[in-house]
Amino acid sequence: MENTKTTFLLPEDLTILDVIFEILKNNNLEETESEMVKKVSQNQPSNFIIVREIASSLAGKKVSEKDASLGLQEQLKITDGTAKKIISDINQKLMPYAKTINFVQEENKKIQISEKKFYAKEKSFDELLPIPKRRSTQPQEEIIQPISKPAQRSGPDNYREPIE
Repeated sequence: MENTKTTFLLPEDLTILDVIFEILKNNNLEETESEMVKKVSQNQPSNFIIVREIASSLAGKKVSEKDASLGLQEQLKITDGTAKKIISDINQKLMPYAKTINFVQEENKKIQISEKKFYAKEKSFDELLPIPKRRSTQPQEEIIQPISKPAQRSGPDNYREPIE
């Protein structure tokens, strides 16, 4: 089984965000941050996501330019001329950097998930979490030794300078 993924390997000083936001700005389709958040919260794609997906589909040759134009018109509610201009911008600014990567997966190798299951119903909550042993609330006898005073020295202190 073979999967392909299309990515854009842009120069270091350029990101796909910059390019797509520039395309949106050039076609008067910019969105404010609050508009983007509102669309996402309503499970609708933002203009950025729509243009990114169309660019990725064009780069991976999954759709024709005509179908991409129709998709842009339908999703962004724009004219045919604006859609063609967006596709032209994508072709000029992103397509030179498009790369398709092939992923090969072997059908015989499958990820197996451990069948071992842990049910909280089988054990009580106290058995699941070890509880430290509690200390006795009764006072324990402690041997308190008096603090001894330092021994008095006789003679001059070698570490002090004499006061004159």
